[in-house]
This record gives sequence, structure tokens and C-alpha cells, in this order.
Amino acid sequence: MNGRSRQLYFAATLFLLPGAVWSQSAAPEYWEGSRSNAGKSQALVMRVEHSGSSSKASVDLPEFGALSIPAAAFSMGESKVHFELIGDASNAVFEGKLAAGAIRGTWNEGAQGGEFQLRRGQDTRAGVREEAVSFPSGEVRLAGTLLLPAEHNPAAAIVFVQGAGPETRNASRFLAEFFVKLGVAALIYDKRGAGASTGDWKHSSFDDLAGDAVEAVNYLKSRREVDPLRIGLMGTSQGGWIAPMAAVRSADVHFVIAKSAAGVDPEEQELARLEMQMRSDGNRPEDIKEAVELYRQMIAYARTGHGWEELVGGAEDRVAKELV
Repeated sequence: MNGRSRQLYFAATLFLLPGAVWSQSAAPEYWEGSRSNAGKSQALVMRVEHSGSSSKASVDLPEFGALSIPAAAFSMGESKVHFELIGDASNAVFEGKLAAGAIRGTWNEGAQGGEFQLRRGQDTRAGVREEAVSFPSGEVRLAGTLLLPAEHNPAAAIVFVQGAGPETRNASRFLAEFFVKLGVAALIYDKRGAGASTGDWKHSSFDDLAGDAVEAVNYLKSRREVDPLRIGLMGTSQGGWIAPMAAVRSADVHFVIAKSAAGVDPEEQELARLEMQMRSDGNRPEDIKEAVELYRQMIAYARTGHGWEELVGGAEDRVAKELV
């Protein structure tokens, strides 16, 4: 056998060998099914990506509107599968067995638990184009994902503005994909100090966050796939305050969608929340009135830095009354 024949033979042998180098570039695996608890079931989707000897996975809970949740501590062997979903207060731990093209097992989260099952299927996101992107906002660097429709080029586009807390791009992915399927491009990004974005959301003002949304719009304007005259914002919860602020600051924002947003300023909303919560808990009207006034003084001090003596003195008077 000459040198050229040996090369062709070697290449053909590699192609036919199971688990050869070609598997390193294989398409992600798509598993769909459900998890159950107390007679109720919830849709569950898992995507698995293999790269060389390592693997990673993400999970969708479509009925919760949560997509691309990173699967922590993921492992998939010849017969066993393990992954965890990290929550704010507890983790959901999944233990399953792989057999006959299906995964079946149990899950536990605190005192709750049940069974889950997954089967290989066809990825419903196959038609969605996406790209990891980043853009500056002052000294902060924001990281996100741009989702683009297959057609409608240049397309209208929407920037998703986060709610309170360390929210990442995954929190907006469900609605982002909904818009993309309708031909609207979507930019989702990690809040400053969350995910892959730099900065610190805990010490950032509403003005800072509104500035981030404006810079997201500016980034979209630089993309040829986006129509610069059809860019808007969608803000959820806290984002329902931030998005309108960004729209006031930028003439390039052509529409705003506010979801689960308050129609009043944050102070009025918080005072109303406290009053309604205390009334629901059965507190006396005079105690509710006193607590609301104390909270009002606390907010005023946090905003201005003035009134500490009055705030402390009032609190001491209230404690003294309780001790009598």
C-alpha cells in the first residue's frame, strides 16, 4: 500500500470508528419531557453540548417562561445522568438513568420531589439565529445575546430591561424567542454585576441602569440586521421604571412595553405595599399608620442623608411604649 492509499485508509477508518474525532463537533443533543410532583406535571427540556471530553447542559422550563437555565454539576455517563438547577433558596437535584434512548429518574428540591422523564427530540430553536455580544456603558462592560429572525432583514428590534436583583439574560429569553419568531430581533443582556457583565448592580442608581438600556439601543443601531427606526424597550417589574427613563433620554427609542410595572414612583409603591401587607396580616390600623410613617422617614433619610436624629428618636419612643 503506497503513502496516498494509507492516508485514505486511515481517514476512512476514523470516520467509521464510533466516538471518533467527528463526534467532537456533533450538534447539541435535544431532550424533551416533563417532571412530575403530586399528580401534576411540568414541561422540561434539556440541551446537551459535547466538546471533546467535556459536556455541559442547559434546561428549559417553558411553562415558567424560563429558558437556558445552566445545569450545574452536570454529568452524563453510559447509564447515569445527574444535573442540578440552582435556585435562590434551594437547589433542584435530578438523578436519572439512560436506557433505550430515554432518561428516567427522580428529582428533589427541599421537601418536594418527584419523577422526571426525557426523550430525544428535535430542537425547536433550530431556526433562531443568535450571537454572543458585548457593549460598553461607561466603565461597565455588558454581555448579552442577540437573537435574530431568519427573515425580515433589516428587522425591528427590542431590548429587554431587567427586573430587580442580579438578573441575567436567561430571565428574558422566553419572551425574546417569542418576538424573534414573529420577525423581531431581540437583545437580552446580563444586568451589570450579574452573569458575564462587569459592574455592581447593588450600588447602581436607576439612572445608571437606564444608561445601560440606552447603550443597548446604541449597540443595536450599529447592526445592519436591525432597522434603527424600529428599536424599542421592554421592561419588567423594576424594568418598568427603567425603560421609560431610558426612552426619555434617547430619541432612538421608538416604543416602550412595560410589564408588571407600577404606575407610581418606587416610594409610593413601597409604602402601599407595606400598608396592604400589614392589613392582610391583621395589624391594628394605628400600628399600620405608625409603621408607614416610620418607613416614610427611612426612605427620606436614605434619599437625603438628613433626619437621622428624628428617625432614631421616633424609633426609641415606639420601643419605650411597647415596654410600658
